[in-house]
Amino acid sequence: MSENLPGRRRQLILERVRAAGAAKVADLAAEFGVSDMTVRRDLNQLVKDGELHKVHGGAELQPGSSADEPGFHSKSALQLPEKADHCNGGGQAG
Repeated sequence: MSENLPGRRRQLILERVRAAGAAKVADLAAEFGVSDMTVRRDLNQLVKDGELHKVHGGAELQPGSSADEPGFHSKSALQLPEKADHCNGGGQAG
């Protein structure tokens, strides 16, 4: 699978967990053609980023999170030009 670059693979893992509510390490490893340890490292990074919650044998959505809402890191990249304009005083009424 050419999509095995870590960042892309993590995004796909996150999509799988959002769609199903949870995912197993063994299933993800088989799907992406990588080792269980590689999936665990990906899950650890997604947990560190606040995207997922690890459970025995896999991961699930963070408790209390919405499956439709992207995580903090995903949302922080949204509307960057508008945010930059606002921070530079461009969006204020005068």
